[in-house]
Amino acid sequence: TRGTPRVQPVEDSSCLSPSLALPPDSPLPTIGVRTMNQKQLVGMPVVAIELRDEPAVVLDLRNNHGGSDTPAHDWVTRFSREDYRWACSAQVVKDQDHPLRHWRSSSDSGYQISGGAHAESPYDGRLAVLIDTGVASSGETFAFLASTVPGAVLLGENSSGCSAYGNVEPHEPLPHSRVSLWFGRSRFVWECTRPVVEGVGMFPDYWLDVNDPVAWLAAHPEALGME
Repeated sequence: TRGTPRVQPVEDSSCLSPSLALPPDSPLPTIGVRTMNQKQLVGMPVVAIELRDEPAVVLDLRNNHGGSDTPAHDWVTRFSREDYRWACSAQVVKDQDHPLRHWRSSSDSGYQISGGAHAESPYDGRLAVLIDTGVASSGETFAFLASTVPGAVLLGENSSGCSAYGNVEPHEPLPHSRVSLWFGRSRFVWECTRPVVEGVGMFPDYWLDVNDPVAWLAAHPEALGME
């Protein structure tokens, strides 16, 4: 087992956006991510690279309603080198003849980072991922991908359960009523990975019902398999 975790400030934390939190007084190295909006997550990949040297890290995703899956992919592939599995999906692809009738499907396969820095080896510490009922959509994607990192444990309560459909966007008004429609063009099938039941969510590995889970984990390192 690894030793007692230390608190080490992230060198580039000055470039972080307000949607990323690195509490300086946290008893464990902690990153809080409250959105999956790429424009509001500047500096997050750098944090992954620097935190991977810590023996224990807390990834706090509570109340993350989602946005884009890309920040989740970028973070985990820089934090730990793995063959990440991904949910099967089917998507409506617009074309000139039938803008809403052309479907493209994809099977679950290893996610390959498209470029830039990535972890050279698997993470060998402990990653505590905090979730609650406010975690939805690509927030659940982040929770799922982070849960596959070696040494990761999902803690808290079940997530929202809002992952079956994605990429919601506006469409042309109906020809007679002129009603404008917004709906997702992607259907994700999570059964081939870790189940995310719609309206029920992703269940944690362990329920954790305390006011300050980070302080609780620091006081109970055995919960992370540490002495």
